[in-house]
Amino acid sequence: MSYPSNTVHYLLMVAIATIVLCTITAFHWNVTGSTYVYNYAPAKKIDHQGEKFLAYLPHSGLSNQRNELENALLLASYLNRTLIVPPAFLGHIGGWQSNDHLFEYMDIMTRPRPWWNRCKDKLALADGPCHSKSRYATVPWEYLHSSIGELGIPMRSIRHVSLDKLKAMLTLSDDEIHIQHDTSLYTWFLCDIPHEECPTLDPTVFETGRRRTYDEQWNIEDLRAIEKPLIHLQGVFGTDRVGVHQKQHLELRNKIREALAYRNPTLEEVTDKIIEQLGGKHQFLSIHVRMGNRQFLKPLHKHIEEQIEFLEKAQRGPGNSTSCGDFQIYVATDAHDPRKSPELAPVFERFPCAKVLGDYKDLLPSLESDTGVTLFQPPQQSIVDFLIPVIDAMVAGHAKDFMGNPSSTYSTYIEQLQSVYKLSS
Repeated sequence: MSYPSNTVHYLLMVAIATIVLCTITAFHWNVTGSTYVYNYAPAKKIDHQGEKFLAYLPHSGLSNQRNELENALLLASYLNRTLIVPPAFLGHIGGWQSNDHLFEYMDIMTRPRPWWNRCKDKLALADGPCHSKSRYATVPWEYLHSSIGELGIPMRSIRHVSLDKLKAMLTLSDDEIHIQHDTSLYTWFLCDIPHEECPTLDPTVFETGRRRTYDEQWNIEDLRAIEKPLIHLQGVFGTDRVGVHQKQHLELRNKIREALAYRNPTLEEVTDKIIEQLGGKHQFLSIHVRMGNRQFLKPLHKHIEEQIEFLEKAQRGPGNSTSCGDFQIYVATDAHDPRKSPELAPVFERFPCAKVLGDYKDLLPSLESDTGVTLFQPPQQSIVDFLIPVIDAMVAGHAKDFMGNPSSTYSTYIEQLQSVYKLSS
């Protein structure tokens, strides 16, 4: 069978074009499972006009992450650098990791997936990955703290926590980046006063009254001497890690903590409804019982006894075993089912009218209507479970008197919320 010459020529051109396109595609795309990563051509170098940057890696629970953000904001202000802000992780994420593994872990946890963009597509299958259960979700910090942008500290929020991605975004080479490689969770702490006035390294006594041993002591001038456009730190967790000995630094930290109080219209609406049923703002008592980690379980029995004593005194003196007292009581806890928890039984036996967030579960579905949920990644079928610890803290933060869990960053944050909410009211 023969074909006209022009047909043969046409088919030959199509074949050549197909080969060229396939070659280009193979060159530009790397295929790993169902994920496609495009290799962009080198971007034109950006002139940052003297702007310098500070980045860090988050880890652990939300309260720990908020402490890391507080420290990073202080450092960015001290160094006059723009802070690269990672997303807030809700739910379960891993803790600090050594040997640069935290870089890899954060990259994997926040790397965009192709199916994310299809989760609002009406044609997407209901039983597809968009509706699979996830142990975590990320959201910009502005979603939780709407006033963070009023601090006057330059910030750039990112969703994908990746060193390669950051280098591409800022068009920086490896030689333009200073990376701090930590060897432990508490590798360094920063002293904000002259070297000769800084406390001794071991043991180190801070204004919190706690003792913690750090491997190295840094000074602000040490970091200011780093001229590279980007300083990338690993861990920055520690309530006493960044010094605030100078008056202006202490004032800045107070301002940061005020900005890092929960402020979100939808969350506040739900919280206000719960508080109203508890008697109103600053008209009820609250305790926080942490049970999720082993370190809190061993002293739990003694701690609960102390909390019961605290509630009795706050209720204007001890009463009988069935008395509910003059003030309603709210129990914030990470217990899966508080009323069936044997550890919490003494609290409910002494104060049978005590409330937990589960008593107001009919108010929680309204959280689904928040337009801000589109910010959550990976996309979630329901985000209510991720917001329960947030609502729990907001309610407890509006209590008249509060007693938390020793060494719990979550309890410490509720105490900070109390101060901020009382001032604002």
